[in-house]
Amino acid sequence: MSRSVLSLLLLAVAIGLAVLFLSTTAERPPTDPGPAGSADSDEVDFDRTASAPPVAGESDELTVPSVADLLPPPVDLETADRDLDLFGRVIDRDGTPIPGVAITLLDRPGRRVSTLHMQAYAEVEISAETKSAADGTFSVRLLRGALRDVRFTHPDYAELELRQCLAGERLEVVMFPAGTIDLLVLDEAGEPIPDVTLRTFFLSNIPYTCERSGSTDRDGRARFV
Repeated sequence: MSRSVLSLLLLAVAIGLAVLFLSTTAERPPTDPGPAGSADSDEVDFDRTASAPPVAGESDELTVPSVADLLPPPVDLETADRDLDLFGRVIDRDGTPIPGVAITLLDRPGRRVSTLHMQAYAEVEISAETKSAADGTFSVRLLRGALRDVRFTHPDYAELELRQCLAGERLEVVMFPAGTIDLLVLDEAGEPIPDVTLRTFFLSNIPYTCERSGSTDRDGRARFV
């Protein structure tokens, strides 16, 4: 093939490609640029860009309630109802008020008939619960003439229970540091005895009442707090 013929063929191909490009461009619809900052636009509309709204209190420091905030308000003992309120103050042996003492009022209806019904004699019902305030004071509203046993418990002090407290009575409760009773149970050969049932009793002028129960461990030991 001569050089002139090859040149004509290359020229024809070039002209054909040019015509195809021009026709494709003429048929394409105009592109809508769209609003500023839209997905079809490369430009970012900074006026339309917003950060996440701040969380309320995000920069505030975490507030931890104090012990006093979790306790009942102090009681004005001078204004307590002397017919309906069982009230008073809890202190230690130095006279310092003890806050946060759990105070549980117990009703033992079976004891109104003394020893006529021994099973009912041992039954206990919780009639009210409260805690001592920051100054050690407390007050519970009862029915006129109601009698309740009152139990006082605190992690740092020995449990205390006052019997037959009357509505309208003012109590001065003194709690002492907790003590323990450690027991070791052995057989005749001096070997420890596990799983021995143990009970402590409260002694009064009427039949014994069980206050604590437990059992020895595999070394024959038990502890009452």
